[in-house]
Amino acid sequence: MRVHLAARLGERHSPTRLKIDLDGLPVTHIGLGGHTTAARTVIVSLTIGGYTWEAPVSFCDPWPFAFHLLGQEGFLRWFTVMINAAARTVDIHPIEQ
Repeated sequence: MRVHLAARLGERHSPTRLKIDLDGLPVTHIGLGGHTTAARTVIVSLTIGGYTWEAPVSFCDPWPFAFHLLGQEGFLRWFTVMINAAARTVDIHPIEQ
C-alpha cells in the first residue's frame, strides 16, 4: 500500500483527542537531536490497510521537531518500508509472520 506523507501529525493525534489517559503513567526521558523530552508510553491498537497490531506508543512533551518517529518494536518489525522522499510517499508491505 502507498501512504502519502503528512507534514505533521500534530493536534489530530494528541492523547486527549484520541481519548488516551496518560495520568499516572511513569515518565521516562528520551534524548534526541540534542533535546530531552518527557515521554509516557501506552500500548495501542494500530491499523493500516486492514492490518492491525498492538504497539507501544510514546507521547512526548515537549516535542520540538517537525517530524514524528516510527520505532522498531511498534512499527518497523511488522512491515517492509520504502520511503521515497522526492515523491513524498511511503510503500508499506506487511511482513508475513
